[in-house]
Amino acid sequence: MIGCSGGGGHVAAIQGLYSYFKKRFGNDIVFPEYDVVSYANKNTSPMRNKITHAVGVMHAPVVGIFARGIVSLSPLPVLPDKNALSDEINSLSLKEEKTKKRKYVDMLLDVYPAGYESAAAWNVLQRNDKTEQLAKLIALQKMSDADNYAVTYNHYLTTLKTAAQQGVPYTEVISTQAMALPALCDAVKDYNKWISDEQQNAPDMCIHQYLTDIPTAGAVHFFNALAMLTPEQQSQMKLYGVGMSNEIIQHFFPGENHFSSLCNIPIKENPMVREGFCNPVLDNSACFHQEVILQLADAEGFYTVNIKPHEQIASIMLGSQAGNDTYEYIETLLVNGMDKVFIFGGLSNRFLKGKIEKLIERHCEYKDRIISLGNQGDEQIASLMTRSNMVIIRGGGLSTMEQLAMNHNKEQTVLIHHANSAAKELTSGIPWEDANVRFLLDELTQQGVHCEKTTPERAARHIAEGRLIAAVKRLGANIDTATAIQHIKSLDDDGLKICVDALQLSESKLSTSLPEELTRYFRYREQSAKTHLDFINDKLAAARDTLTTVIRQEIGDAGGEEQEGDLMPTARQSIDYASIALSENPSPVLVSAIDAYKSIQKLQEIIKTEEAKTSADKILIKFREEYAKPETKIVLSVGIIRKIIEAINYILADYFDFFAARLTPAQQVKKYLGKLDKNGKAGASDFSFFKDDAARDGVAASIEQNNSNKNDQCNQAQNQLFL
Repeated sequence: MIGCSGGGGHVAAIQGLYSYFKKRFGNDIVFPEYDVVSYANKNTSPMRNKITHAVGVMHAPVVGIFARGIVSLSPLPVLPDKNALSDEINSLSLKEEKTKKRKYVDMLLDVYPAGYESAAAWNVLQRNDKTEQLAKLIALQKMSDADNYAVTYNHYLTTLKTAAQQGVPYTEVISTQAMALPALCDAVKDYNKWISDEQQNAPDMCIHQYLTDIPTAGAVHFFNALAMLTPEQQSQMKLYGVGMSNEIIQHFFPGENHFSSLCNIPIKENPMVREGFCNPVLDNSACFHQEVILQLADAEGFYTVNIKPHEQIASIMLGSQAGNDTYEYIETLLVNGMDKVFIFGGLSNRFLKGKIEKLIERHCEYKDRIISLGNQGDEQIASLMTRSNMVIIRGGGLSTMEQLAMNHNKEQTVLIHHANSAAKELTSGIPWEDANVRFLLDELTQQGVHCEKTTPERAARHIAEGRLIAAVKRLGANIDTATAIQHIKSLDDDGLKICVDALQLSESKLSTSLPEELTRYFRYREQSAKTHLDFINDKLAAARDTLTTVIRQEIGDAGGEEQEGDLMPTARQSIDYASIALSENPSPVLVSAIDAYKSIQKLQEIIKTEEAKTSADKILIKFREEYAKPETKIVLSVGIIRKIIEAINYILADYFDFFAARLTPAQQVKKYLGKLDKNGKAGASDFSFFKDDAARDGVAASIEQNNSNKNDQCNQAQNQLFL
């Protein structure tokens, strides 16, 4: 078995596969153990010297600033400083020395001469969200494969031959990493030839290559490496992936590929995911409103944490390296209704541990609400995550697969961490992580679980939205969830705070209904949607009438005679397209007008067909989807109805903020200033769906009183401790 350090996904996948095969085959399968190679026992190499020299130059006094600036403009990554790199190397080596033996070979730590440096650089950059530098590291893989070809080829060919000569030949190679695949394939190919030529009593071998990211067009780090293999090298390999499709295979291997076989892994039967994530005994997803006793690991063994019924808890796991941004979410969760926050890596990440200790010094009321965790096994992770009301994770391959494998309570919110960014569409900067996230978003949304991208700066709003969405799922029996989510996301920050404060107050009273502030807002929003639809309907009718007049004029100009009952005797009757199509040489104006008329008819039909079946909000969404299609936009660009279309754009932008890009510059300014009513006239924003100021202030006062009581308890505890 071959894994790889540098992130935790490849190793976690190996551990999952080991457990899966042992459970399935028992003693019929044997996994050899391998001595770890500590950093002290690694030989010097030119590559190690290059890395040491590069780090020295990039972080040298004075010149280092210029060196890093130049490197940042090149395809090469800016490496961490000497101290950070050295600390991480020492941490990796110490962990390996404690392990002594393992069931897999670590490609970086055991085989590559500069593997410790490479793994350490990756870990430090990932922990600090240096995604641009991580992407540059990955781009160097082809060069790295060439530099390490000989040492990798010799290592594995020697290992395979030695085992065969000792009478215990290997039967399979299982790999979860994409490094040095040409060398690995050639070693297996030449080994198979050797056992045939030497008539060794050993079976032919193949490589079982598992993809630890979702097989998507974004998974270039895996597929590019596979695509560079020769047909003969590919033939040594069986390829396994979760949700692998023919479209993706054709995307990277147009025409044909030469793999021994391609195997699709079902999401819920993924052998790379460790057993605990799939164990129904550890599944607490149905226990959000029951008492749960969590068993967690520490340095001395295990301890328990009791979770009360209805208690709001959150867990943060930003990858195997416990990203430093973990800290930025803790207080945001606590002040937004979470009773307890569990932090994976809170004890093992020194930076994070120190920041948490200082936070608790400033806020003693957080002491029992922040639970920092050391290394946890799959059983502990699964039992905690399935009970968490809020989960914040990264978009790594195994993190994604673990979420897909677990069951989720529909009241749970899953937020996927990204670095702070002003961009509207968040990206990690790493194509395969972005693709993992899209896949997870789609899958969880289909399961009815609220899931979205977030950043430390946006988290407060996303957490608040998640709390309201969970309340709707729990208490809003007659409310359409999808519509409610749209409404909640349309709340401004003040309105969101009012609704969340009201929810916290109602929860403190164990209320079994949604707060009036929220239901009042939903009623307002639905009425608003109906008003918008009526406006759009009127504008569509006006556009259709205008186009009807143009078409009649064009037909008349072409020499046609209007007969009673022919074509369109009144403006509101439909047009006989077939008759017009048979006319000779229709003018461009006539063709454009007819295309626009057809499009208007289709839009009107959407509203008419759906009105009796669903909410006004859903009709508006369906209308918007059709209206926003490029082909619709083109045919409705007819100059004669330009003003009408601009009015429809405005009303859609008034209801859907992201539609503002369709507005004219003048309309955008007016919308931003909030001074237009639905007809484009000066007006004021309507917040009448909330209760009066006195009631709203009452909600805020109740929340403030709750917080004050907590602070008083904290002060009393401090005084007792002092006495």
